[in-house]
Amino acid sequence: MSSGLGRQLPSAIWLTSPACIHTHGMNREGVYTGEQGVNAMLRKVAVAAASKPHVEIRQNGEQFYIKTSTTVRTTEINFHIGEEFDEETVDGRKCKSLATWESENKIYCKQTLVDGDGPKTFWSRELQGDELILIFGADNVLCTRIYMRE
Repeated sequence: MSSGLGRQLPSAIWLTSPACIHTHGMNREGVYTGEQGVNAMLRKVAVAAASKPHVEIRQNGEQFYIKTSTTVRTTEINFHIGEEFDEETVDGRKCKSLATWESENKIYCKQTLVDGDGPKTFWSRELQGDELILIFGADNVLCTRIYMRE
């Protein structure tokens, strides 16, 4: 297991850049939530609320705290790289997640549903200069968000 020295997503407040939210091969973020099985009404609310999220990331070595706030919902996760933790999918299904370093500035997190069936989901966060790139995946649908440091 890596010591995490030199690897980082620096503690910061990040705001989404409105022009930088898109899904690959699709024109709406709602396709991602649709792929996860979220009903149409909840999908519309989620997409509207998530259009300008506020993200706070704190890192202490291999320990992370990520808080994402929108007008509808606030989520917080605490995790240690390489250790499984409890998380919820965008529609509230419980999952076990495992975050690992994919590169010096990129974390990849695989999510496994606790109960029931659903798409294979993951997220990754990568620091590129002053941008934080978040990618959500549900089976073959990807959703990318680009955040700028506040």
